[in-house]
Amino acid sequence: MVQGGIAAAIALVGLAACGAVETINVSDGKELVAAVGKILDIRKANRDTPVEVVLAAGDYELPLSLGLYEGKTFISSSTAPVVFRAAPGARPRLCGGRVVKRWRRTSFNGRDDVWVADVSAFRLREQLSLFFHDGRSMTLCRRPNADPRHPYSGGWSYVRGKAVSMYKPIEGEREDEIAVKPEDWVERSHVAEGRVNIFPRFNWWNSIERIASYDPASSTLKLAKGIRKGYAPRPCDRYCLMGYREDLDSPGEWYHDVEGGKIYFITPDGSDPNAKRTAILTNGSPMMRLQCVTNVVVKGLEMCEAAAAVLADGADRCEVVACAIHDMGFNAGSAVTFSGTCCAVRDCDVWNTGSYGITVNGGRSAYTPDMRDLNVVENNYIHHTGLMNRHGFGVQVRGQGSRVSRNLIHDMPRGGIFYSGRFLTIDRNRIRHVNLEMEDTAAIYGGGYVNNTGTHITGNWVSHSIGFSRDKEGEYAFRKTFAWGIYLDDCSGGATVSGNLVDHCNGGAMHMHCARFNVVSNNVFVSNGGESSMPRQFSIRGWRSTDTGMLKNYLLTAAQRQYEELIAASPDWTNFPALAHAPKNPDAPGGLLMQGNRIVNNIWYYPDQPQSLLYGPANYNASNNVFDANIAWGGPGGPKLRHEYRNMTLDMWRARGQDRSSVFADPLFKDPAHGDWSFREGSPAIALGIAPIHPEQAGLYVNENRKTLPVEAEGVREHPEWLQASDPPPGRGI
Repeated sequence: MVQGGIAAAIALVGLAACGAVETINVSDGKELVAAVGKILDIRKANRDTPVEVVLAAGDYELPLSLGLYEGKTFISSSTAPVVFRAAPGARPRLCGGRVVKRWRRTSFNGRDDVWVADVSAFRLREQLSLFFHDGRSMTLCRRPNADPRHPYSGGWSYVRGKAVSMYKPIEGEREDEIAVKPEDWVERSHVAEGRVNIFPRFNWWNSIERIASYDPASSTLKLAKGIRKGYAPRPCDRYCLMGYREDLDSPGEWYHDVEGGKIYFITPDGSDPNAKRTAILTNGSPMMRLQCVTNVVVKGLEMCEAAAAVLADGADRCEVVACAIHDMGFNAGSAVTFSGTCCAVRDCDVWNTGSYGITVNGGRSAYTPDMRDLNVVENNYIHHTGLMNRHGFGVQVRGQGSRVSRNLIHDMPRGGIFYSGRFLTIDRNRIRHVNLEMEDTAAIYGGGYVNNTGTHITGNWVSHSIGFSRDKEGEYAFRKTFAWGIYLDDCSGGATVSGNLVDHCNGGAMHMHCARFNVVSNNVFVSNGGESSMPRQFSIRGWRSTDTGMLKNYLLTAAQRQYEELIAASPDWTNFPALAHAPKNPDAPGGLLMQGNRIVNNIWYYPDQPQSLLYGPANYNASNNVFDANIAWGGPGGPKLRHEYRNMTLDMWRARGQDRSSVFADPLFKDPAHGDWSFREGSPAIALGIAPIHPEQAGLYVNENRKTLPVEAEGVREHPEWLQASDPPPGRGI
């Protein structure tokens, strides 16, 4: 049963167990909105009356939020729920868009397959960001066009200039200018109507900004406002232009003429748009807004065409269950966001979102070590998020004591699960084919000096963390490096990583970036060498106390501020090893911050990658970190090792107190080619006490809400050609 979920218990035993149920039947959006007032009247008479709002099949127009505000439009009960659910056998669809009708064919940009509709009645003052056709998000016209043959590596222009390292500090950089190659610019009738979608400087984030002007003399775009500080566009950064009328030239694209009050559209298949639902999103509101409410359940609904499906603040024991949530969201927020305690998102399908899929936060301003949020994200199928914000992970979890379990996540521009906090459980998730557009990333990513204490990452099956990175010449390619399976970043400490299967992640199974006081044990890491210039199975690198630049700034500013806030809530935090010392004055024996890590009882199996390094720790204090009792097998010849950027023999490594009882031999899996990772008789794993892992338990399961497992959506697994670089290779700013 879901942790802390009275609402979950009610879902199992039935509303009738709470007493007489008031049922409100609705069949359209107006009746659904009116139901909120009826609930309030019922609760004014008896706040502990359970209520169900039953939605018949059909489309429900919700151009404004359905708002449940405690004490204003809603009265909560700790014992009796309010359930919004589908009628038996029905799949009602909630639509937040405003319908656009009366399309007519017109000539536009020399094409005769363009349709136009008048939207002046909506009195729109700015260019729209979202337009929907048949329940799907369409593409705002762009240059270059999206490349269906290379959906991740193609369809980009590149900032003019010679490539420079994204890590190199440069004085005087401007965050509000982009140097454009002259051949990438065409004359515009209205320069300021356009936007640019760019991956500025660091190849792990994109930003969508409005354009103010273009200077033809210097071939420079001026932005209406600067990109975030420190993210100045640099030569070879990827970008595309969006929203210009001159660029409407491809099926599935649309253009909004704000001054003329019209939308121009080329349907994906050449059909008449009047035959299907078309809609625009005229506001940034969620479909349902829950404010400080308790015991509300949303079940069995389809939700689309909105900024978000459900946004809850200060919620307690609320749930979204068995819903289909898709084609919504801008470049911020999530399709479902819960800030509160004992809330759950379960058994849902989430796809085609603008940013993140699901976010759960504790919503507390301060935490003591005994506090737990007990939020749950379980048994959800999440894919193809981040349509606008390419940082959009499938799940984001923050706070303390929440759980992300048994989800299936795949085909992400960045990773599967992004977390921060303490005492979190991330277990038995199946994550595959992620990080298709970025680098310095992972399928499961978490970091920060004050994060990770008490967190368990266990029983997950992670594979094919791909990575899309740029070389020193500015040329992009897949499978270079810096895309790991699990990533403990930025001095985070106190986690346990165990029982996971990580395979075919191109940067390595894990990266521990100055991680402290973590235990990595009983994992199986398979063929994670990638295709970089120096492939390695496992990555671990620390910081020196004398390092300057980004490290020093982080420790003295953000990390120190977060640490002070945590200690102010409870000095007891200093009893945890990773939190015993402040970031501005860290414990750094021998001048090395990374310490207290135990990497034991793991198996590395990579006989198909014999040239790969096993690992090559750097800024690694061998006196207070340890590898031991592991098994590694990359074929005959023994492991390739490095320490502090120097090659070394196994004897040299063991002389440093590392891997002294480890075995470098075939672990004798029963049938690894067919996913049987148990051990044959005589396996050295048995003598070392390594337990078999169970990846078959990771991912979705069948229950009363998910009657069958879904047919998985097509992606790069089905289309490996999408992971080929465009021809010519993408990149080069000159």
